Amino acid sequence: MAETEPITDNITEKSETSTPQIWHRKQLRARVEDLEQQVGSLTAEVEAERDKRLRLAAEYDNYRRRTNQEYRLLAETAGERILLKLLPVIDDFERLMAHQDAEIDSLRQGTEMIYRKLQALFESEGVAAIPSIGTSFDAGLHEAVAQAPLPNAENGTIVAEVERGYRLREKIIRHAKVIVAQSEGPAAEADRDQNG
Repeated sequence: MAETEPITDNITEKSETSTPQIWHRKQLRARVEDLEQQVGSLTAEVEAERDKRLRLAAEYDNYRRRTNQEYRLLAETAGERILLKLLPVIDDFERLMAHQDAEIDSLRQGTEMIYRKLQALFESEGVAAIPSIGTSFDAGLHEAVAQAPLPNAENGTIVAEVERGYRLREKIIRHAKVIVAQSEGPAAEADRDQNG
């Protein structure tokens, strides 16, 4: 701020109105200085907040970039652990196929061994088969692919499994495809009598 001339130079000391004017000007000058200090302080606060905001935005951008990179890496290598566990099973199949001249019993035993290894692998990863045959049909677990009219079976009971269903821990990863019994009780006979 540029220096100003003293206010008292133009005022005569003998004037009765001069004292209030000097007082008023001193108050104004003090008020202006006070406001200039406040503006300077507020400007510094605004700059500090702006700097904080820019740093926070940069930190968030770095975090987002790092998280995206970690997610992409995880997606690319997610199946690696399972695939490494499946490699010995592939090795067993290759050994089994190399002995095509072996007896049927030894081939069957080799196949059963490989099947047990696969089951153990699935169990270690939390995969379990959904029980179906002999249970009541549950649309949350089963997918009915056909109905079979059976006189001795209870209506809605699963009598055959076309494709086994599996769950991964609590999540159904594949519904069991099943054939459901359709009883031939009095209602079914009444329908046949009406239609035929």
